[in-house]
Amino acid sequence: MDVFYPLKTGGSKHENLELRYSLRALEKNVSGIGSVFIATEHLPTWLTNVIHLPIPDDIRKVADWNIQHKICRAEGISPDFLFMNDDHFIMQPYHVDTFPNYYHSTLDNYCRRRGKDGYGRRCINSMNWLNEHNLKLLFFDIHYPIVYNLQRFKDLMQQIPWEKEKHGFVIKSLYGNYYHLPGTYTHDNKINHLPVSLPVFSTYNYVKTSIFTYLQQRFPKKSRFER
Repeated sequence: MDVFYPLKTGGSKHENLELRYSLRALEKNVSGIGSVFIATEHLPTWLTNVIHLPIPDDIRKVADWNIQHKICRAEGISPDFLFMNDDHFIMQPYHVDTFPNYYHSTLDNYCRRRGKDGYGRRCINSMNWLNEHNLKLLFFDIHYPIVYNLQRFKDLMQQIPWEKEKHGFVIKSLYGNYYHLPGTYTHDNKINHLPVSLPVFSTYNYVKTSIFTYLQQRFPKKSRFER
């Protein structure tokens, strides 16, 4: 099974160190992976042995629109693939074929806590669309990888009224609930302090030096994706 990373143009404040350690963790802890696809306008110069999808971001669109746009143009990727963000760090062994569909709480609970900022409105739009289709409301949009099927993903995205909702939607929750994925409950491990026994964690935009020091200690050797 292949792996897909969308990489925002100019999005890293740390010269893509997040991606470097995400790939080292992926190589060490996830068995059964095939090629790694990275969708971005320009690849970081240190990358090698990846498949580059040269797709720029549309700065007029929200992040989820750009992500789904890049996924739908992922020609040549395996029918099922593991979706990763550059700040997903997998810290324990998995096999890609049995990677869980992680969720935390429900969209309605999350929306009540989040409020009506831009991301909150994307969640509300997604909740409303799922309600209109009498679907569950599990909140899959946590900071974990997820396995998508490319054709099913495309079929669903064609149904979503992106142009009618300027704030957009959250795509993991749409996909997980529309296709009735068997969810695995977990906490959303987005942190900016040293992790303790977390299977997967993510970081904030400004990553503390202690996090990178910890990742260097855990993954000191280059992956096959580094020159």
